[in-house]
Amino acid sequence: MEDESRLTEALREARERGDPWYRLGRILQERLAGQENRNRMFEVWAGAAAATGMKPVVLKRLVTLMDRLDRVASETGTPVDHLLSGSYGAVELALRLYDRNPTWGMEALAELRGRLVTIEDLQRRLTDLPPGDADPAAFARSAALVVRSRRIRECRSALELYAMSELGSLIEVVQREPLRHFHRTGFEGLDRGQVVAGFDLHLADRSVAPNDSPEGLARSLLLARSMPIFALVFAAGDEEAAAEAASASTLLGMEWVGVLKFDFEGPAVPIRSPEENPQITTQEGYAALKAAFAARHRGGGKHAKSE
Repeated sequence: MEDESRLTEALREARERGDPWYRLGRILQERLAGQENRNRMFEVWAGAAAATGMKPVVLKRLVTLMDRLDRVASETGTPVDHLLSGSYGAVELALRLYDRNPTWGMEALAELRGRLVTIEDLQRRLTDLPPGDADPAAFARSAALVVRSRRIRECRSALELYAMSELGSLIEVVQREPLRHFHRTGFEGLDRGQVVAGFDLHLADRSVAPNDSPEGLARSLLLARSMPIFALVFAAGDEEAAAEAASASTLLGMEWVGVLKFDFEGPAVPIRSPEENPQITTQEGYAALKAAFAARHRGGGKHAKSE
């Protein structure tokens, strides 16, 4: 408890001084040193969010960036201070360039520090960057993962807009922590920290996300039984899969499960609007399910990686 108090105080003071993002990231990184699964430290992230006014997902990105910058500094013999700049989003792009080509990545980091390049420039470089000597299969998978990550971000934004208009202005949409035996890519709708809705995203590319396979629908519907409101979400263009999901949930007597679709901008659009789960009166069922199947309860190995 004392450690948490010192952490939140340090973060609060850093924000009041107007310290840059990497100072906040370093404070959190030092506090989390040695922790095997940082994402599960809910109390730490909640306190940090309260102290900084920043969402936990953003704070986690800052820590991840500091970890990656430390690795690059070690690999190149460059002081970390020489790799820092004011925009963490731009640094993320530069590090993606570094992963593809270390020379170009280091050049981008130096240009960012000298304010010689914009985020738009880095995005164009990533788009135009050829595979080079990379293994074609690995490059194709990497490119697909980039697209998938973008689609997940687009989905979250679309769900936030949908929730504001359909579920109430207090709803916050966050990506759900992985649960064993259930569909991997999902979101929670929170109202003052309480889970009031759930959404599972199903994307078409099975090679990138094998858990988004046909049996993933059954996993989603099993989870839906513990949620007050639940919807299956599909990208625009996957209408056939969306229709199949609607038919399957109806066949199972779960007509209250919604089916939504989203595009790269604007709110998610209901194909079938979700209704309240008639079997749910409290949140205890979902809380118990999360406690039983949270990722922290499993051992290491290939399944330990989250989306």
